[in-house]
Amino acid sequence: MRCSCGGATTVYESREVKPGAVSARMRTCRCTVCGSKFKTFEMVRGQDPDAPLASLIEQASRFSGAGQDGWVYVIQNVDTRRVKIGWSATPVRRFRNIETAIGSRVIPIKVTRGTVEDERALHRRFAKHRVLGEWFAEAVLQEIER
Repeated sequence: MRCSCGGATTVYESREVKPGAVSARMRTCRCTVCGSKFKTFEMVRGQDPDAPLASLIEQASRFSGAGQDGWVYVIQNVDTRRVKIGWSATPVRRFRNIETAIGSRVIPIKVTRGTVEDERALHRRFAKHRVLGEWFAEAVLQEIER
């Protein structure tokens, strides 16, 4: 499995979840490049593939930080000038982790209270400027600063 930045991931937690009639395997993964954490879900063998997934999707949103208030941030890599749009409960720690992962300094452009949904909305809005994963061309700064 690969992260949106292209890095390999490691699984550090795996467990079976049974929201309602659906049974699934939930894996908590961390990217070895950028340090992002995310959850993946897959149907457990023997389950009806047509079973309603609403309860599984609801459970996934609780584990993924969806709806959780935190910080939506925009940072820029000082070497490549690329811009990263992300979400974190602890943005300063996240900035340090990103700098360690990419081996370059980043500067915060904008940090505001928000949710994962707010971050995803920005990703959709600037999709035409996407370079790789959550990294965008410098051109997004003109629109963000408005």
